[in-house]
Amino acid sequence: MRHLKGFCMTASVGLVVITTGCGSSLVPGAIAPTTTVPSVAPRSIARATMTSVDVGPETTIASGMNNANAVTGKSSLMQLPYAESFFSAAGARAPRVVLVSFSLQPDSRFFPEVLRTERSVDGGKTFTQLKTPVPVNSMTQLPGGSLVAVDFRTTRVGTVPPSAHAQRLPTTGAKQLQTTFWRSHDYGATWVKQQGLITASDAYDVVYFQRGIVAGKDGSLLATTYGYLHGQSKYRSMLARSTDGGATWRIVSTIDQQPAGRKTEGMSEPTMARAADGDLVVVMRQSAPINRNVCSGAWEGAGLVITRSSDDGRTWTPPRPLAGVGLDVHNVSSADPELIRMGEGQLVLSYGRPGNRILVSKDGNGKTWGNMTLTDSAVSSGYTGIVPLTETTALQVGDHGSTWCFPVGSGLYMVGIWARTIMLRDTGSS
Repeated sequence: MRHLKGFCMTASVGLVVITTGCGSSLVPGAIAPTTTVPSVAPRSIARATMTSVDVGPETTIASGMNNANAVTGKSSLMQLPYAESFFSAAGARAPRVVLVSFSLQPDSRFFPEVLRTERSVDGGKTFTQLKTPVPVNSMTQLPGGSLVAVDFRTTRVGTVPPSAHAQRLPTTGAKQLQTTFWRSHDYGATWVKQQGLITASDAYDVVYFQRGIVAGKDGSLLATTYGYLHGQSKYRSMLARSTDGGATWRIVSTIDQQPAGRKTEGMSEPTMARAADGDLVVVMRQSAPINRNVCSGAWEGAGLVITRSSDDGRTWTPPRPLAGVGLDVHNVSSADPELIRMGEGQLVLSYGRPGNRILVSKDGNGKTWGNMTLTDSAVSSGYTGIVPLTETTALQVGDHGSTWCFPVGSGLYMVGIWARTIMLRDTGSS
């Protein structure tokens, strides 16, 4: 299903932004969709020496109805998507394989993890549901083409995730936690589930794997994680390293934690990419409240922050707001950002709440940002994913609302996972 979206344009010095996501008569997440119309092809406005971002029409990966009259833990939601793309056996001659996983459960660690995973072998044009629901929140392709995907959650060694009726997870307070991970040797068609470990010098109650894995300069794997120490309640973001292809991990540094006196959730949901200058760049969430207002476009919370490491994750610079003309806490506050590096070197940041947006760091270093683009303004959790398709195109995915978007007792709502193609253009070229 595709929906007609009106075009709008916002401009700033040296930048042109075009988006198809500025408005719609059909608002996903609202009761009873009534009509659909043909999609509108993306277009661009050319102006010499400027960069433009084109946003394609919305396509549907999955859709359904959610009954908000009773939140029981049964799988009726479709929310919080993650995505990953990688080369198939044909390499760069063929479209990239795209995987998208999303939650069918209420957004709570006290519910069992129930996921659905979709796979595309034509660059995100069509998707087929996998028999094995593999989470792709933290995934990478290893040398030789095999894949490893590490689950978001960790547990106490020897335990299993909570049942649907569990009230709380036990306080862990452990320096070693159990991980769950999957391996694929056929480019994501089939997967084998395994158990692993993550260790730390300090005792943690909670550790989550979040948003991607990057190759270290020494050949190891580097993963962004977040959690909180035993007895604490404010999140910190950490870097974990694996030297055995993702089977075991060790937390090797704290990327950042909440400064004393600050009243936020802490530093969480980190996303990392390798910058053009070789640094590691991490963007983090500070605070992004959840309620029905933010699902519909209201601003609340604190802005995203960015930090970098020039020694492959051993030390990190103090976090600061993202720099760029026109950027402030009202348009760069978010939950769950995702950062990728494109084939031509640009960094692209996908984020949401309010709305869903992207930013581009044209020089690939993340020191300045521009091309802010509102890609979708309909009801949404604000959780998005973005993956490269070619050197200049990417696929952004999002949802039509989450648990907190639908008040209990308010009836049936349309839910689903959408995708849009993002195109980066140098308008000075022919």
